[in-house]
Amino acid sequence: MNEKGHKFLCLINYLNFLIQQFDHLLFSFALGIYRGHNGECEWKNDWTAFECHGLDHMMMVVESLDADTEVRRVSPVALYTDTYVDLINGPQDNGWCNGYTCQVRISTFYMIVNTGMSYELVFSGTNPQRLRYHLLNSEDTQKVVVGTWYANPQRLDVYVYGLYVMPNNGARENGEFVWKNDLPSEDYKPEPSSNIYGENFFHRDESKMYILIRGATPIDIVTTPVIMLTFGVPAVTIDEFFEENLINNLVLFLDVKPSQIRIVEVIAEDSKRRRKRATGEAEVVFEIGEPPADSIEIEEESSTGTPGTTDLPPTTDPSGETFLLILVLTQNADT
Repeated sequence: MNEKGHKFLCLINYLNFLIQQFDHLLFSFALGIYRGHNGECEWKNDWTAFECHGLDHMMMVVESLDADTEVRRVSPVALYTDTYVDLINGPQDNGWCNGYTCQVRISTFYMIVNTGMSYELVFSGTNPQRLRYHLLNSEDTQKVVVGTWYANPQRLDVYVYGLYVMPNNGARENGEFVWKNDLPSEDYKPEPSSNIYGENFFHRDESKMYILIRGATPIDIVTTPVIMLTFGVPAVTIDEFFEENLINNLVLFLDVKPSQIRIVEVIAEDSKRRRKRATGEAEVVFEIGEPPADSIEIEEESSTGTPGTTDLPPTTDPSGETFLLILVLTQNADT
């Protein structure tokens, strides 16, 4: 299957997910920004606008930092929370001619959000490789959580002021970067009540990257190119799979160091992510790519201005390896 076909199937799967999650709300969506449910906002005919009280609306900027930000369209963008759907189309053309082929429109989107809530964000085009989120002119007490949907299974690294922020399901053990799987996925999601700048978690079942945006601190998400490989192996129990001889066999087969193999998770037989395959056969999926960088170069020139002076969040130092192997096993639960 080619890349376009894969993206189309991913989009269909996401639409099916939305239907399953919000089937009872399909015909009761409210359009526009969040306006509450108890009369917090009143329509004013003279203004052709709403007057709102009791809500903490702030301006959130979502900006593509890719080199093609002016020529590649990723909008309209949908922002969803609590039955409200806001569609943002982006700025007008600032090019020099009237032809479509020479239109120049930066992919910077200005959204009104209500702090203390969680939002879902979906681009109509392929997500930018580097995104910046920013709550303009906000205080540290004003926070939102944004879950951005991604079509492709890529690793997403989060940076605050250019410094790497460890995901909630990541940790350091004996100086090595490892993935944690001791809690359900829902428990790793950041909450608006958190105080950690750039707290993040990629929910694999939902294909969403959840990040906490706190105050005026810009948050960058960088997409890291990786190689995804899948192969089938005879079904084994979890204990058998994690025996040292199998890990050693993988090390020898791939010619890598043991420290370069990181187990992500074991997917149960009844998981929605489990794909159809031959009976009695497990599916192993692993990812090859560079480890997270300790820091990245900060884009000083942007539509949101240069970073301010907010204190930096706690950050961690990745392992520094030049090769990353993330392994996922799907097994038959009856074995």
